[in-house]
This record gives sequence, C-alpha cells and structure tokens, in this order.
Amino acid sequence: MKFLVQVQKLISVFCLMTVIVLGLIYTPLVNNWNATPEVYYYFIGATFLSLCFLLTTIRNSEFRFNVIDVLLLFFLVYVFNYELLSHATLSFYLSDEFISVIAALCIYISFKQANKMLPGCLPYIIALTAIMELLWGMIQLSLMVLDHKFISGNITGSLGNSGVYAIYLACCLPCINHVFYLNKSTSYHKWIANGITTTVLILVLIDRSRTGLLLVIMTLWFMHKLTLVTIWDRSAKSKLFTKAFLYILVAGIITTLLCYKYPSFIGRLFIWKICFNMFLEKPFWGWGMSGLERNYLYHQAHYFKTHLISGQPYKYVAGQVINGISEYVMILVQFGLIGLSLFIYLAYRGYRTFVKETQLITWEALTLVLILLGSLFYYSLHVTSMLVLAMASLAGLALPLSFRINNRAFRYVAICVIICVFTVFLSYILSQYKATKIWRGASKMDQNQKNTSFDVKPLSDIHPELRHRSNFLYNYGAILFSVGNYNESVFILNECKFLHPSEEVLLYLGKAYEMRGDNNKAEACYIEASFMVPSKFYPKYLLVELYIKMGMIRRAVNLARMVLQMPIKVPSAETTVIISEMNRIINAYPIH
Repeated sequence: MKFLVQVQKLISVFCLMTVIVLGLIYTPLVNNWNATPEVYYYFIGATFLSLCFLLTTIRNSEFRFNVIDVLLLFFLVYVFNYELLSHATLSFYLSDEFISVIAALCIYISFKQANKMLPGCLPYIIALTAIMELLWGMIQLSLMVLDHKFISGNITGSLGNSGVYAIYLACCLPCINHVFYLNKSTSYHKWIANGITTTVLILVLIDRSRTGLLLVIMTLWFMHKLTLVTIWDRSAKSKLFTKAFLYILVAGIITTLLCYKYPSFIGRLFIWKICFNMFLEKPFWGWGMSGLERNYLYHQAHYFKTHLISGQPYKYVAGQVINGISEYVMILVQFGLIGLSLFIYLAYRGYRTFVKETQLITWEALTLVLILLGSLFYYSLHVTSMLVLAMASLAGLALPLSFRINNRAFRYVAICVIICVFTVFLSYILSQYKATKIWRGASKMDQNQKNTSFDVKPLSDIHPELRHRSNFLYNYGAILFSVGNYNESVFILNECKFLHPSEEVLLYLGKAYEMRGDNNKAEACYIEASFMVPSKFYPKYLLVELYIKMGMIRRAVNLARMVLQMPIKVPSAETTVIISEMNRIINAYPIH
C-alpha cells in the first residue's frame, strides 16, 4: 500500500512537471496570442490538475489557509470584478491576462499540494525545469556554431525570446544552487553548481541581456556574501579595501549595463518618458487594466506631433509597445500612485516577514527578490515561465495554518462549488481552443488562396468568441480588406484599434477608408500612423499617394522631399523602392 501511495505521489509530480513544460513551450507570454490553439494546453492542464488536488484535499478534511493564500484569493476576486465592470456593456469574455492569472493560481495550488505530498520537492522541480531549458539553449548554440550561423542574442530555449530566457535562467540560479550546492556538502555537487552557474553566465552574455547579467551578479553576491563579510571584519585595511572594491565594482557594472546595447537603452528611456507623461495625466488611479496598450502609441504620436523630429533619437523607437518595458512603470501608468504604493508595500511586508525577521535568505525569498528586481527593467510578470517560478517560490514560503473542515455539509457544498466553477472555466477554455483552431485553419487557407473568393464565414462565426483578441481582429480585418469587403473591414479594424492601436492597424484601416472613398478619414489614419513610428517610410508613402489622388500635388511633393531626408533605420528592398518612387514623384511634379 505504501508503495502505491508513493507511486501516486510521483505521478502527481510528473503531471505537474508536464503542465509546467507545456506552459514554457506553448504559452511564453500571458497575452497577445496568435492563432496557436496549443496555447490552451497549459491552461487546461493547470486547471484540471489543481481541481484534482483541491478535491483530494477537501475530501481528506485537510484544507489549510495562510496569508499568501488569502492575498492571492483577494487579488483574483479584484481582477474578476474588474473584468465584469470593464465588459458590462459587451458580450462577456475573459481577457488573456485574467486567464493567465487563474492558471498561475492553479499552479500555485498544485505546487502547495505537491510540496505537502513530497516535502522539499519544489526546488527539484524548478531546478529540473531550468536544467532542461539550459540544455535546450546549449543545443541551440551548438547548432548555430556548427552551421556557421552564430548570431548573438539568438539563444531563446523554448521561451521564444532571448531576454526572457536569460532572465528566467538567472532567476532559477538560487534554486539550482540550493539543490546542488547549499543543500549538499560534497565537492562533486559544488562542481556541478559552479558549472551550471558559469554556463548560465555565458549564455546570458551571449544573449546580451543586461537585466539577466544584473540578476546573475546579484545571485553571486548573495551566494558569496558570507565570504565578503568575513574579509570585511578582519581589519580596518580589509574593510577599506572591501568597501573600495565594492564601490568600483558597482560603478563598473552600472556603467557597463548602461553602455551595453546603447540604442536599446535610449529607446527604453524614451518609452519611459512617454509613460511618465501618461502618468501625469492620471496620477492617482491610472488608466486602468490594458490602459497602456490601448493609449501608449497615441501619446507617442502626440509627442512627435508637438516636438521637432530632427535631433531626436526617434529611429530607436519601437512600433509595438504593449507594456512599459518595466512592470513598475506599467503599474504606475495603469493603476497610478495608489496601485504602485500598494504593490511596493506588499513587497516590503513580504521582505520583512520572510527575510528580515527570520534572518534567513532562502532560495524562495531570493528568487522573488530577483523577479521583483528584474521587473524594474523588464515585463517579467507578463511571462508565463516567470509566473510559474514566482508561484513556486510563494508556495515554498507559504507556511500553512491548519484549518480542518469537520462539517460534512460544508465539505459537500465546497466540493460542489469548486466543481461548478472549474467546469465553467474549463468549458470557456475549450470554446476558446476550438475557436482558435478554426482561426488558424482560416489563416492557412488565406495564405494559400490570395483572391476574392476566400470564404470569410468561419472567421465571422468565431468573431463573438475572439473579439477580445487584437491579433484575431487584425487578421480578420486584413482578410476582409483583401476580399474587397471594405465596410466590414472598417468595422472590424476599428474594434482592433480600440484594443491595440498599432501602426499596422491604422494603415489597413486607412486603406479600407480610401477604397470606400473616405479620403479624409484615410488621411487621418495615415498621419496618425506616420507619427506613431516616425522612422517608418511606408505610412508617409501611402500619404503621398493619397495626396496625389486627392489632387494635393504641392503637399505630396513637400512630403516626398521630407521622406528623402529621413535617416534609414534598417536598409531594405521596400525602403529602396519607396525612395525611388519619391524621386520619381518629385521629378514628375517640379514644384518650387
């Protein structure tokens, strides 16, 4: 019997590992998914596994709460209420972010129960997952070297992004060192830990991730802090030498990180500047959830409309900004000073409770510190792998307070409520999976069938289920435009513009307006798109063509001359064609 119980526990842990791997491979980000139904494998697995764990717990009358459980439950209720208020006038749907929040809480429940069944298993689960990602990255590096196609910054593992990959490996180092180094005393385990740490450092340097490098340095600092303190206490000279060395080291690290990938640094500063302007408009309550994604590019366009472009580092500006490249900036913009203050207070109370008062730096606490530190410079909390890592750390810190359920009626009611809630959520996830599968099939047909006979009915049928997905609306609107249904295309693209007003959406919307004869609206779309990302040539090219069509020759020629003076950000065949066309227009209409 004991053997069967152990086998059951191992199977449960294996299922948890499988769900985590599905999340890392198929669901790298928590929102803005494309036509990939595999995204939902992670959500289905996480929900079903946590349901099994919860039912087993309640059946055995061993339900336990702690402070972290209550805070996470409160956060879930708050986000759900916001979802209801946000979509009160629309057909009900759950946003991608909310689905990801539920999945993260399901993973948290599974981590807690797994740690209860097999005490101390959490660091081994995380370490094994991290080592798998590390091996994946090493294989990618080896293949690139063998094919003579080595490109710095192209090691992504299964996460699809080199920056996310580097930060994830860096945040896993405390757990890996806990398993192989701090928790063991043999030199063999120390060599393994040092080898893994060195490999992670090399991959982070190859990926040119400044945030990842900073987190690796922070991990090494905490690991060798005791050695530095010992040197510090030896004598006054040792203290002076150590202090000078640390000051020089910190100054060198900061300077190196600032100069490393300088164009990216300038672009990030500019994004923060625009975000700060948004914050000043609504400083207390912010713009609400998804407020940054829906309003940032409008503010960026307004900045370039009201400032001289010459002399500005605008060629470093990104055209797809769905976050502030910092979780704290995003919280400040979307929830204002009140939201940021609450977040910082909770982080501080967690530090006081789990680090300062206990005088212990556990792998869970250090991992959370690294995640929060990385969030200063990256959208760490919008990455599935980082959320899984954070949930594992919280589950390890969550010391349970016993709350036994002796009332049989209460147990039955709790079981029924949990089954109903999870059934509704799973049904919704399955409907999203089916709709996304139809979307992918229609997208493949569109790629193979570039003519006006394309059947848009499958996309029309799933529009109510996927109308909250900006990528779907953009794809649907573009297909409607390609088949000549301009009125419907305008309607769908306006829906997309409300969710994510990108340059590409405005260009398609402008083309649709132009094809149905609304030239003034088309002009407004092209102008807005040209100021959103002023380094792009194509919006100005469309605007020049529209002015010629409208008979505004002088305006078209002046704009064509301005296009020829623009610096080229990335040389391409399209840019060459546009420059040639601008020269042709200037020669064809000699206006002085």
